[in-house]
Amino acid sequence: MLPKFILTYRHHCAIVKSRSGDLALSIDKNGKLTVSLSKPCVGDYIKLQPYSGISQSTEFIRPFIVDDYEYVPIYVIYRSTVALNQLTIVNGKVSLQVEDADETVLRGLVVNGSDYVKYMVETLINKYLESPIPILAMSAKLTSNPDKVEDYVKSVTDNDYHIAGVRIYHKPGLMVSIRRVSPYRVDTTLMCSIDLSDEFKGLVKTLLLTSMIIHDFRLGRVGELPMGMDVFYPIIRGNVGSIAR
Repeated sequence: MLPKFILTYRHHCAIVKSRSGDLALSIDKNGKLTVSLSKPCVGDYIKLQPYSGISQSTEFIRPFIVDDYEYVPIYVIYRSTVALNQLTIVNGKVSLQVEDADETVLRGLVVNGSDYVKYMVETLINKYLESPIPILAMSAKLTSNPDKVEDYVKSVTDNDYHIAGVRIYHKPGLMVSIRRVSPYRVDTTLMCSIDLSDEFKGLVKTLLLTSMIIHDFRLGRVGELPMGMDVFYPIIRGNVGSIAR
């Protein structure tokens, strides 16, 4: 799989080795990517090689080349910015197209506990929480310890039940589903109401940062509607009115 090049907090410099000369890429205080043909930048960037590792790098980035067309995708994850900058060079002319990126940038991430991984995860979650939505949702496929995942989720919820191979943990306004795929793989979905945004953020960060590999990570998407209904209507015996309030 192709590597991903990321500029972020304290890692805001990359040199592209173009056929037209070196290009210095850096980000300003607002998270905007700047490109310079003459002024070098000093520092490093983050190189994410899916399913291999993530590290700081000062290596030259060599563009993908097709005929006279050179192309480099650069991600920026900084403060309130989560963007994909598509840098192209054609016959020495540099152009830049910017579009919103999302949490799928972390697909294939081998989690290493570094400060920049923690920063990127938190930035992505904070960006998502800026959206004016009543229900928060997260789904992830992780290489992790299923026992530890279930123990942690159980500690922050009230009840649980088992249905169709999935364990559902819940409390008023919050639901976490966990499906064990193998002894080292777990699929999880989290939904909660907006008033529990702090708990949502804490849960998502813990699930991601205590895993070994993030195979997939999505915010605002739910795989199965019946699971979503369990946020406010858990299938357990008792006073439904007191649970679904």
